[in-house]
Amino acid sequence: MTTITIKRVDHFTTAAKHLLGITSPTWHYKSIERVDKTCQRDLGFIVVGSETTPYTKGPRKGCAKWIGEESRVVVTRKDLDDQLGRFEATTGDCYECYGEGKYPWSVSTTDGTQYKPCKRCGATGKAP
Repeated sequence: MTTITIKRVDHFTTAAKHLLGITSPTWHYKSIERVDKTCQRDLGFIVVGSETTPYTKGPRKGCAKWIGEESRVVVTRKDLDDQLGRFEATTGDCYECYGEGKYPWSVSTTDGTQYKPCKRCGATGKAP
């Protein structure tokens, strides 16, 4: 079995943690829903999350086990944009492709994952 390490930052989790003042690396969101369910206006998203720990045995071994008290916060588009700016300022990487210069375009069991060059950074991986 091959272990794959994915270099991804979850911007919703990071924005919610920033708004809640949480510094724990084990806090993750478990659900995201739109504030305005009619999608007429972009009022933001309700992010619900809590501390996690991995299951150590059984059929869900390695999967997240939600522990502790749930936290809820509304993440607006401005909050998410601020998080994207913080990500680029701290890493110097493009937030769209996470510094890879490409992004997954198609995933198939027969053809594998196909990538396309990131248009935002011009496939350099660096923040524009």
